[in-house]
Amino acid sequence: MGNKGELPGETHLRDHRTLGEIKAEGFEQDVCINDRNQAFYAELLRLALLGVGGVGYVASRALAAGSSGEAALRMNAAAKGLVLAAAASFGLSAASALCLRYLASELIAFQLRIVRMRIRGTARDASEAEREEARRNRRLKVMRPMLVFSSGTLALGAGVFIAFLFVLLGP
Repeated sequence: MGNKGELPGETHLRDHRTLGEIKAEGFEQDVCINDRNQAFYAELLRLALLGVGGVGYVASRALAAGSSGEAALRMNAAAKGLVLAAAASFGLSAASALCLRYLASELIAFQLRIVRMRIRGTARDASEAEREEARRNRRLKVMRPMLVFSSGTLALGAGVFIAFLFVLLGP
């Protein structure tokens, strides 16, 4: 029998429902790698949000009616198109960086479940672990293009924002 106060068979039932224990030392490298990825995705998100804020600030100054006595910058149609494109690029970069952060945290949860199922070692657990691995691998395949997309839209937003500034401040 198990612990005091347990009913016969309760230990077996509880062991079947739990996913097993993992020693921290055996999983430490996975957590370190995930932490580095999370930090990188957080930096992508921070830069994209900084770009959105920069575009918003400059656009609000350019669209000001000069009511506070300051000279307002005038935006032509090209400048308006560029500011919208920059804001959209930065927004898409921020959204994909948020998705990357979510997927990275979900991947570590997948990995923990897979390892626990392998440790427990029943036939049902082996097939469930294979399904979890397939789900994890599908998410991994999505992450690389999403990282390229987030980085690319961040760079595009920065380039378009610089072009907007040239058009806005040019002769």
